[in-house]
Amino acid sequence: VLVVDDDKMVCENVTALLNELGMRGYWVLSGMEAVQSIVDAHLRNDDFFAVILDWKMPEMDGLDTVKAIRKKLGKNVPIIIITI
Repeated sequence: VLVVDDDKMVCENVTALLNELGMRGYWVLSGMEAVQSIVDAHLRNDDFFAVILDWKMPEMDGLDTVKAIRKKLGKNVPIIIITI
């Protein structure tokens, strides 16, 4: 599961919880990093199970990130959008 949030502490905490639950949790701090990480994982045949994505981020917000992911990989990537 890829966690995307511009708050590093949120990323670290959510990823730690996912790892405790037996999932592989990774995190990035921006939408651009998320798109690149998702594409790279796909090219390695190691797609993320899901993406947990912050709605409000600087530069590339959650909606723009979803659009970029969908453009590159289609609708097969489960995305959960959250905001705090």
